[in-house]
Formats: sequence, C-alpha cells, structure tokens
Amino acid sequence: QDDVFTNQCPPESFVLLEAAEGGGGSGILGVACCMLKTREDDTSQVGNEGETKQVMEKVQHNVATFGPFAVNPDCRNKGIGSFLLGACEKRALKLGAASIEIEVINRRTDLFPWYEKRGFLNIGVTRPWDGPPSMLSRSAHFETLVKQIS
Repeated sequence: QDDVFTNQCPPESFVLLEAAEGGGGSGILGVACCMLKTREDDTSQVGNEGETKQVMEKVQHNVATFGPFAVNPDCRNKGIGSFLLGACEKRALKLGAASIEIEVINRRTDLFPWYEKRGFLNIGVTRPWDGPPSMLSRSAHFETLVKQIS
C-alpha cells in the first residue's frame, strides 16, 4: 500500500488516488486525504496505587484527521474504500498518530455503519453545517468518528 503515496506531499499530509486501468478506460476510483496534527487535551487520568484521579494538565498527542474521503459511486462495494482507509491508517501510524478521525455529515446515515464496522466510534462531538444555506442544510451537522490506531 505504500506505493499509493506520492513524495510531492508534505510529510504531515497526504492524498491517495487509485486509478482504474484496463479495457474499460481509466479514472479515479477513490480519494482519501489525511493530515497529521497535534491535539491538546485538558485532562489526563493517572493511576496511583489502585486509585484513578484526574489531573488537570495539557496532554499532547498526534491525531490524523481523515477526509474528504470518497469512492466513485460506480466502484462501490469492491473494497476500494477499505483499501484506502487501511493505507491511511498505516501511513498515519508511520507519521506518529495515535488515532484517526473523520467528520461525517449526519445526512449520510448509510456511512455510520460502514465506519463502525471498521472500528470507528461516534464520540458525540458535532460541528454545525458550514456550507451554503438551503432547505436541506437546516438540520445538517457533522459528527466526529474516531478510531485508535496505536
């Protein structure tokens, strides 16, 4: 899977493209973008002789943010999405990420089981829709899904 990466991207981000070849022509089957960033959490839990207490401190860890992510509709259910996701997870690990996360729009309810099947958890963090206003966007928001990879 390492051969799907390009050396033209900075080390903290990458884009994956898989091109179709053969008698049926060529085209983009899928794309996945990922960026490594450092996140600070405000608390950590420390165990002390069987007790767990919360300590207020800044804890830094690397997280890979994943998306946009798309598979050509004509090419779905052929393992392309799983291949791209697996390649992203391996690359994110090499870059030092502890987890990988994606924001999924709540209107795409068909995507949540796909991610859950692959180990992602909905952590209950949402972000409002920031696209152009429309009738459909009134109740739209993004939900954050996270998977531990290290």
